[in-house]
Amino acid sequence: MALLTLADCQRERGVPQQAVSSCERALELFGVVDDRWSLAWGRCVLGRALAELGRWSEALERYREALVTFRSFGNKRNESRALIGMGEACAALGRTGEAREHLEAAKALLDEIGSEQAADLAERIKGLDVGGE
Repeated sequence: MALLTLADCQRERGVPQQAVSSCERALELFGVVDDRWSLAWGRCVLGRALAELGRWSEALERYREALVTFRSFGNKRNESRALIGMGEACAALGRTGEAREHLEAAKALLDEIGSEQAADLAERIKGLDVGGE
């Protein structure tokens, strides 16, 4: 987990390539100990770092992998986190319809758990260009 924290710091300091390397090392270690939840968490952190580099397709895939795991655990807050990442990646790739679907699914989960983040997400959904696809 320290490597993922380091990756977040590296990303925030503007060195996303270093963040990617830190995430990849963390994922290797989580794989060795078969820690599925931490692998999913790490994939979300990696997704953010890849997005910083404009590697949206790779980011989308990491978020998809995380989503499957978080769903299997019934972890709705982190499921919404993965869906938001997927929505952002799809929007960046010009796939507005898919972006809207992912963000709306995330909002529904956030509404369900009573998160204040749902209102902010509703505004982001409204801002999507409907004619983008």
